Amino acid sequence: MDVHIITTSWDDGHPLDLKIAGLLARYELPGTFYIPRCSQSNRLAEKEIREISQSFEIGAHTLSHRSLTSLSGNEVNPEVEGSKAWIEEVTGKSCRVFAFPWGKFSGRHVSAVRSAGFVGCRTTELLSLAAPLENAGLKIIPTTVQAYSHPLAAYARNILRRRAFRNLSVFFRCARAGSWARCLELILGTWRAHGGVLHLWGHSSEIDAAGGWLILEDALSMLHDCRKYGRVMSNGELCAPSG
Repeated sequence: MDVHIITTSWDDGHPLDLKIAGLLARYELPGTFYIPRCSQSNRLAEKEIREISQSFEIGAHTLSHRSLTSLSGNEVNPEVEGSKAWIEEVTGKSCRVFAFPWGKFSGRHVSAVRSAGFVGCRTTELLSLAAPLENAGLKIIPTTVQAYSHPLAAYARNILRRRAFRNLSVFFRCARAGSWARCLELILGTWRAHGGVLHLWGHSSEIDAAGGWLILEDALSMLHDCRKYGRVMSNGELCAPSG
């Protein structure tokens, strides 16, 4: 791939997302914040969502933060469509992208996202440097690294469950990384040499629980230094129609 793009996204709208936004601003990086209207944990107040939206993209993440695969057929569309309408009401801006809670979805859920008018939907496919996959006018966005240190077996399951065998070369490169930050550092070498879409994502609550703010800041600093190799984009910009 002859393009070099960096994007980041952050899920669930925890109040600590304000800290993420501050770090992204410091390191001149984009961020898409996927926020549900209701959450099983603390969530940003609407005035805080509006504050973040002044500098960053806000994406939809359903109304109730329930997995779409756990809902009945007649519950899916209201969750998806309603989350778009709610984000637009809160921010006063168009909501272009959607993230599947817990990363769980099927073909009918992709159809619901498309019908709601989104241009892209983010998955939890890991270790990808590929551009979003076009699916009948909707772009499906993979990710590269989650700001969370998974065991090696979790990466293997992620590839097998999604049949994302194109990611095996990155998997083997990161097999002995030991941490998400080291994995990112190793992948950056491949990205600089060969290009692709490098997508860092995570949850501010997990970063805080792991005491990982300094690690995150070091990672964002690395991404800042890599801006010279290509472009930085929000998830929505990554999915915008060309031409």
